[in-house]
Amino acid sequence: MDDGDAEHLAANLLSKLLDGIGVYVAKTGSQFGGDAGTTGLRRRDIRVESKRYKQSTRLSPRMLAGEIVEASHADPQLEVWILVATKAVSETERRLARDEADRRGFPIVVIDWTAPATGGGINALAALCARWPDIVETHVNQAAADAARGLAAHVGSAVDDLRANLEMWNIGFENLRKKTAAHLQRVWADSAQAKATLNQDAAGGKAGVHLLKRNDILLGLSNWWLAPSDIRSPVAVTGLEGMGKTWVALDWVNQNLATLPIVLPLPSSAFVSNQDFSDTGVRDLLASNLRRIANSHQSLEYWRLRVDRMLERPVTDGAAFLLLVDGLNQQPFTPWPALAQTLQGDSLAGKVRLLCTSRRHYFEEDMRQFRELVVRPTQVRVGAYSPMELEELLRLHGVSSSDLPPGLLNLASTPRLFPLVLRLKDKDAMRSDASVLRLLFEYGKDVHQVRQQGALTDGDWVQWLADRANEYRELLLMTNARQFTTSIKDVAKSLNIASASREDVARRLSDIVDGRLFEKEESITGTQKLVLKEEPTVLGMGIALLDNLSGAADTFEGVQTKVLEWLEPVAAIDLAAEVLKAALAILSATATPDASSITDVLLVLWMNGQNPMVDFEKDAFAFGEAFPRSMLTVIERSPLSSQSSAFHYATQSLRRLPRSRTNDWESIRSRMLVWTSWVTLPNKDKLGDPNHYAQRHHGHLLERISIAEPSTLVVHGEELKLDYSHPGDPAVAIAGILEGHDLSAFMPVIRRAAVREAVRVDHNDRSWEGIRWVLLTACQNASNARDEVAQMAETLLTSTPEPGVHPRLRNRAAAYLLRLTGVQKYEERAAEVNETFGQMWNYQSEYLDK
Repeated sequence: MDDGDAEHLAANLLSKLLDGIGVYVAKTGSQFGGDAGTTGLRRRDIRVESKRYKQSTRLSPRMLAGEIVEASHADPQLEVWILVATKAVSETERRLARDEADRRGFPIVVIDWTAPATGGGINALAALCARWPDIVETHVNQAAADAARGLAAHVGSAVDDLRANLEMWNIGFENLRKKTAAHLQRVWADSAQAKATLNQDAAGGKAGVHLLKRNDILLGLSNWWLAPSDIRSPVAVTGLEGMGKTWVALDWVNQNLATLPIVLPLPSSAFVSNQDFSDTGVRDLLASNLRRIANSHQSLEYWRLRVDRMLERPVTDGAAFLLLVDGLNQQPFTPWPALAQTLQGDSLAGKVRLLCTSRRHYFEEDMRQFRELVVRPTQVRVGAYSPMELEELLRLHGVSSSDLPPGLLNLASTPRLFPLVLRLKDKDAMRSDASVLRLLFEYGKDVHQVRQQGALTDGDWVQWLADRANEYRELLLMTNARQFTTSIKDVAKSLNIASASREDVARRLSDIVDGRLFEKEESITGTQKLVLKEEPTVLGMGIALLDNLSGAADTFEGVQTKVLEWLEPVAAIDLAAEVLKAALAILSATATPDASSITDVLLVLWMNGQNPMVDFEKDAFAFGEAFPRSMLTVIERSPLSSQSSAFHYATQSLRRLPRSRTNDWESIRSRMLVWTSWVTLPNKDKLGDPNHYAQRHHGHLLERISIAEPSTLVVHGEELKLDYSHPGDPAVAIAGILEGHDLSAFMPVIRRAAVREAVRVDHNDRSWEGIRWVLLTACQNASNARDEVAQMAETLLTSTPEPGVHPRLRNRAAAYLLRLTGVQKYEERAAEVNETFGQMWNYQSEYLDK
């Protein structure tokens, strides 16, 4: 049997295995990463590589990796790469091939002579031959066919197992399931990963957290999953503030990872008010998040196709995805019922199941328990710790319930408040007024006391707040009202936002100065006591937070460290976000300079905070008026998908900024030029790996600009900054900011973006596609703007390249600009002048000749 016979044998056996789908052998010569393939028949994109080797022959790792790379280039929608070998492929050889395929986002299947596990029949290649010996006779000989027939009784489940593994919904499924499971384990065990994924520290499994197992609640979730009344029913984990809803959901998921499908955790802050929850939108959502977790460089279109294939999975085989959406109440303007309805539609029902968490009141009253759904949701309520649970937790901390008064015990039974109650349990005020507001107030006092290194009475604390409030009030009264733009006042008034007006801040400061922090409250028995008033108390804590920042290094990181130190213990309290907003309101009312380290940090943390109040959107737009340059920092510091909400509202607040604010718009344009200068270099740790795309990308950069290391250089007059990593790509926000505006003043931004696209090799073009969308459909004077862009392209074609810059890079940049217009004559001109260097890839020279 020669190589050609082996290729035809493998192709025909696989065709039988795939129920008659044609597997065609490529002609001799360059075969683009496979001897055979399905060529897209019946929506299957499979490539097959056959190796006829003796058992003693070693496979070449470089050759295998090169074939996988070439296959992915030849077929961007590649579903699976199959290696058929007439020897047992070693684990090392498998791993090298699998690692290369993993980097590209698709799986591999090996059909070889490796003995299966006990009870699994015979090896995969022998099993295929035994099942279809006539094909063996056609491509090898009679003797081989007879030998194959002799193995028929020993095939066992090998062929059926292989067929199941090659079902379009099964290919790569297990690998992706394991990746997402590992991701969720990191979220559960590591605070940084939890914050990056869910925009909060929900790492209940990390060291030092004494988390009780809420067995009844966990059982309720298991019953929903394993024995639902209807498989289309979503489940909502609901409860009051601080009850640990996210903890419970993550705990259940992590306990059941071995039996769950692909689990995608998403915070509500990853969604926006105009989120597309159509069938198409949900599939895109799944694809983009799988791509992110797999850290894949394959296109979103590729991942969308993989999602479509996995959703072909029969419902009888179980769900393909579990979507965990945390904190529905935090984004009340997102159309959550539309998501739940889409998941009950024919194409997704039972294949994508939904687990969400929400405040109980929001779910039951505002959302009306998804009453629009055909199949109503299951509700699993999370309450306070039971007396037995609380006693156990107190015992773990060396405390007895008899040491605490009933009111404080009640507060301690709230899971997320327990650590703070334990810290402040000996405060006399907490024993007489065990409320969340008092807890916040006493915490502020406790922090200030530690800073002063001395005891502090309640009277001293109230007097200190009054003195500081008086200082801010005097500063506010001394501030010339003309320093405030009319637009800020008008916006605050039109949106009915008290926190954005100077008058309201002054009123609340006066409450503190005049000792009106407390009010009398009468109990049902007729006794009276003094309790805190919420508004002045929250403003007072804002003052305490600002005072705590004195002495912090005047950098974003220095201020952020101090703010997070203060906020961490009270992060589970909703009013913590109001404290941040109060501090921002004070800074706004006293004309604190925009873009200071303090305004940058407070705005970034407030915009990305947990459980925002109902006026969050209006407040964000008002603060955008007050601090537009700090809003630019919000965009730069919110690159994660879990921060999509902050990114969106910051972008929209800047879009609404009146063009009469010329200085601010000049700052915005300058920052856009910085964003469009960032070029990401290939991973330096991978440059030594000849099978990794980093080496090829490195070569392309050297060809285009003669440098591929961290530096700042000028390319056709545009300053570019090259580095191994950048904090996301804030240039994605450019389209949203410029929507509805005249683009004439932003032509320099578009020119730099085009030069960057011509240089880049990382294929991340979201920002460029956004600019194209604005130019085509969403700007003023669109026709003039397109002509300006075309003229800019022609000018670029005549520019003189700097030393080291490829002489035809200008052609590539000009073609980008011309294609941006969507005008036929300019598109044709782009085809004439374009330079495609770096796009053609050659398997022979890149791999085999090395």
